[in-house]
Amino acid sequence: MKNPLLLVALCVLGLSACKKDHEDKPGSANTLTVSVNGKSYTSSSKDFVMFIDTITARSTDQVTNLAYEISGPMSGGQQVGLYINTVNGQLPAGEYTNTTDAENAMYWSETLNARDFYATTPQYGITINLTRSDSSFIEGTFSGKLAYTSDGTKTVELTSGQFKVDLKSPYIVHQRL
Repeated sequence: MKNPLLLVALCVLGLSACKKDHEDKPGSANTLTVSVNGKSYTSSSKDFVMFIDTITARSTDQVTNLAYEISGPMSGGQQVGLYINTVNGQLPAGEYTNTTDAENAMYWSETLNARDFYATTPQYGITINLTRSDSSFIEGTFSGKLAYTSDGTKTVELTSGQFKVDLKSPYIVHQRL
């Protein structure tokens, strides 16, 4: 997909989420945490169903790869999402940025299913660091600056982002688009 904003807009349409749990037991609870302009938010699978989408996408190197979307609604109705392009169909631990692959992206929405939201743009960097990626868990950190889709001069700063997704959790819905 050539347009990262279009890709992020498609991702916002589907609810998905990440999780944070300190136990490595299959089926454990999951969370996604982030600070947005200094205010902390948490998404938890105990409150709602979360999704991990694998979406077939064409990367900037013109190789067809799968991508993971991990997103979650916050208790106040906000939503954060991460979009990570795989490498040759694999999702190895390591650093993913929008400068190494323009299709790695993030978004932040003040309300669920918003038409306008904050998204990754070429002028601001984002980093998703996968510290663990195996058949049981995807875990890592993220940060970045995002611009408002209808007014690129408005920005938000995402810091201290953390996620741990238990791939065997009953709260995870796997879908392939």
